[in-house]
Amino acid sequence: RPPADRLTEPFVVAELVLTWLRFHNFCDNAKQKHWTRAQRWPNEMLRKWSLFEGETKLEDLADDCLIQFHRHCEGQDWSAHTVKHYIAHAAKVLRFAREREWIDFEPKRPKLRPVSYVPQDMDPAKIRKFLTELDQNTRRRRAARLVRFILNTGCRPKEARLLKWGHIRLDQKRCVLPPAEHKTGKQTGAARVIHLNEPAMAILTNLKPKRAKSSDYVFKSRLGTPYTRDGLHSILSGLGTYPYALRHTWAQSAIDQGAPLEDVAALMGHKSVTTTRQYAEIRSQRAASTLHSLSSPEQLSRDASPPRRSRADGKASKKRRGKKRPK
Repeated sequence: RPPADRLTEPFVVAELVLTWLRFHNFCDNAKQKHWTRAQRWPNEMLRKWSLFEGETKLEDLADDCLIQFHRHCEGQDWSAHTVKHYIAHAAKVLRFAREREWIDFEPKRPKLRPVSYVPQDMDPAKIRKFLTELDQNTRRRRAARLVRFILNTGCRPKEARLLKWGHIRLDQKRCVLPPAEHKTGKQTGAARVIHLNEPAMAILTNLKPKRAKSSDYVFKSRLGTPYTRDGLHSILSGLGTYPYALRHTWAQSAIDQGAPLEDVAALMGHKSVTTTRQYAEIRSQRAASTLHSLSSPEQLSRDASPPRRSRADGKASKKRRGKKRPK
C-alpha cells in the first residue's frame, strides 16, 4: 500500500481505478488467482466503468459522468442490484479523487431503479438434503457443525467462522462479540449478542474441550485453522447453496412463524429494521401469489355441477302431484 503523500496523480480514469485498488490493497489484476474473493470483488465491480470511460482524461470528466454510466448500464439489461453496485463503486473512486483534489467537482448521482428483493431462503426439503450429504461426507462433518450453528442462530457466517471460546457465555445462553469484531460495531459502538437455542447449545457443549483457551476458535477446519470465506463458500457451493443463504433461511422462517420485526432485527444484529423488512415483503409476495392461485368459494360454486335427483325423490314428487286435496 503506497503512502498517501506519495500517490502520483493519475492521467486517465483507468489509472485512477488502479490507484484506488492498490491504495486499498485490493486486487489490481483479475488474472491472479491467489487473491481472495473479497479482494477481487471491487476489481470486478469497477471493470465495467473502466471499459466505459477508462481512456477519458480526468480533466475532461464532467459532473454527470455517473449519470452517463448509469444510462449505459440500463441499456445492457443488467439487474437493478448489479447496476447499484457498479454505480456505488464508481462513486467511491470519484470521492477518492475528490479528496485529493484530482477533480474539482462533486459528481451527480443518478436515480436508480428500486431493488426488488429476491427470496434467498431454502425450503425444508433442500435443507434436509444438503445436511444429509454433509454428514455422509467424512471430510465435511466439521463444516456440518458450523452450518447447523448458523441455521439455529441466524448469525452472520463471518461471526460464526471467527467465533472464539472467549465470546461464549454458556451459562447465559448467548455469545457476546466486541464492537471491533462484528459488522456494525464500528458504526454503533455496541457489542453483538448472539442468542443460543437448545440445538446451538448442544453443538457448543459437544465441541468445547476440557481446557479451552479464550483465544481458541470454536469451529476449526481439518487443518486446525478457522474456516475462510472462500473455503466455506466452496463447500456449500458444491451442495447447491452458499453461506448467507443459511442466515436468510433462519430470518425468513422466523418471519413466517409470526415473530415481530423488531425482535428479528435484534437477533440478527441489524442496525435498522428497514433491512429486516425485506423478509416481511417476501412473505407478503408469497401470500399474494398463493391467493392468486386459489379459487374463491363463489368460483367453486359456479364450476360445480347441479346435484342429481334420485329416483326416490322423483316418485315422491309424483305422488304429491297425483294426490287430490280434500274438499
